[in-house]
Amino acid sequence: MARRVSPRPDGAGLVGRLAGQTRPVLLVVDYAETHTALTSTLLTTLEERATRTPIRLLLVARGGGDWWEELTGRHPLAENGQTVTLPPVEDSGPDRTALFTDAASTFARRLADLDPAVDWADRFRKVQTGIPDLSDPGFGLVLAVHMAALTALLDQPTSGDGGSPEQVADRLLQHEKRYWTDTARTRGIDRSAGSLEQAIAAATLCGATNPDEAAAALARLPALTGTDGTTHDLRNRTAHWLAGLYPPAPDQTGQFWGGISPDRLAEHFLARHLTGNPD
Repeated sequence: MARRVSPRPDGAGLVGRLAGQTRPVLLVVDYAETHTALTSTLLTTLEERATRTPIRLLLVARGGGDWWEELTGRHPLAENGQTVTLPPVEDSGPDRTALFTDAASTFARRLADLDPAVDWADRFRKVQTGIPDLSDPGFGLVLAVHMAALTALLDQPTSGDGGSPEQVADRLLQHEKRYWTDTARTRGIDRSAGSLEQAIAAATLCGATNPDEAAAALARLPALTGTDGTTHDLRNRTAHWLAGLYPPAPDQTGQFWGGISPDRLAEHFLARHLTGNPD
């Protein structure tokens, strides 16, 4: 039986359960490079426990670096652990095509629940007849193929021309931007597309634990600066709009808002935004 837990950053709450564990356990820490305090606490607990019940700790990270060198220097378990570099999950055309088709089918079913006014089944059939070229090495990542499948559905009835993973991300962001504009208008946020994009970038880059912190972050943006009552009200509405648009993920305990996700799309958005707006 598997279950997901959201422990405190320092690992409190898991230590007692691990120390007295009487059944074999596989514990997985995703994005381990961002949870070094938790990982260190878990390693210490495993090194000091009295029982010999098998417990395996799997750390999933984008790569090694200082965080891993620090752990291996402090913990014998980490030093003796096995490091496995994962190759691309799909490295051939037919496999990527099957992955693309499966993802598009799943997205179509889920989108039908979100927006039943659109004939997503028909869009999926059209996508099947024009599967894009997925031979670019960037499509070796499952997430890149999934993004291509979602974008192909959203592009209908005007079929997209495929393109590189970067071009797919650009088109997906265009769909997001149209959604930003529509939802902002319904919330009475009368600002330009560029100003909305700045607000999205701020929410993606800056954490906020409550509406006041969120409003303070937004007050640094040119379109939302000012001390008059009207601007103050606009900042508050914008903060709540962002929190509704991108709520915090389950592992972002105590955060008021989240940001664009998945991380790959957020990184692409920020790179594009900051390159075009260096100030």
